[in-house]
Amino acid sequence: GSRINRNDVEKIVGFGKLESIFKLQDFVGRGQTSEALATVEQLLLWNEKPIRILASLGSFYLTMLRLKRQPQGTSLDRSAAQFGLSPFYLKKCGTHLRRFSESKILMALDLTSQKEMEIKKGASSIRPLLSTYISQLCSV
Repeated sequence: GSRINRNDVEKIVGFGKLESIFKLQDFVGRGQTSEALATVEQLLLWNEKPIRILASLGSFYLTMLRLKRQPQGTSLDRSAAQFGLSPFYLKKCGTHLRRFSESKILMALDLTSQKEMEIKKGASSIRPLLSTYISQLCSV
C-alpha cells in the first residue's frame, strides 16, 4: 500500500546481484558455459563492476583450493571457522571439488589473475574479455 522508493528497488536489485554471483560460481563450477555467460551479462546490465565479477570467481577457486588442501576428514564446521566463511558456502564450493584437481584450480586462479591485470591495464573491450574468460574457466 505504500510507495516504492529507490531504496526499496536497490535492496531487491542488490540481492539479485549477490544471488547471481553465487549462481555464476555454481555454473562455472559445473562447466555450464551458456548459463554462466548469461549470468555475467545480467550482472553487467545491473552495472556490476567487471573486477568484482573476477574477484568473486577468484574467491570461489581460492576457497576450493583451501578445501582441497584440508586434511581428509576435516569437518565442514572446522573449515568454516578456520576460513571465516559459512558452512553453507563451503558446502556449495565443496560440491565442485570432484571436478577439479589442484592443478586445475591453480590454472583457474592464474587465468583470473591474468584477466584482472588486463582489466587494470585498461582493456578496451570488457564484454569479450569476460566472455572469453568465462568460456576458458568452464573448459578447465
